[in-house]
Amino acid sequence: MMDKYTDVMKQSLNVLETMTEGLIHIQKQLGEGKAPDAIQLMDDMMVGFMSVKQSLEPVFEELEGTDIATQQLEKVSETLERVVTAFEGEAYGTVSEVLQFTLVPEVKKLHSALEELFKPYLVS
Repeated sequence: MMDKYTDVMKQSLNVLETMTEGLIHIQKQLGEGKAPDAIQLMDDMMVGFMSVKQSLEPVFEELEGTDIATQQLEKVSETLERVVTAFEGEAYGTVSEVLQFTLVPEVKKLHSALEELFKPYLVS
């Protein structure tokens, strides 16, 4: 039944791993004063996250026990909005802080929640 979603599950986990690395890289870029590069990469992170979010909707409709993952997905969404707003205001210190203390840990938690949720379907 869930076979049709295994690729989506794997891809989502991969994108979130890449996203974690990307967010850490954005912090580094900001620290080096490379705001334009950081903004471009943040844009890519947003696109990646939105595609994960959309891809997971049909999966979540068919799975039981998605509450934690759904809540975590929302938290990441809200925090991404905060980061974008901070970027728009050129508040790069705030961006770095939110990335380090909120967004990166939230993306990692989301990855773990999804890993836990998908485990029964991804065991080879």
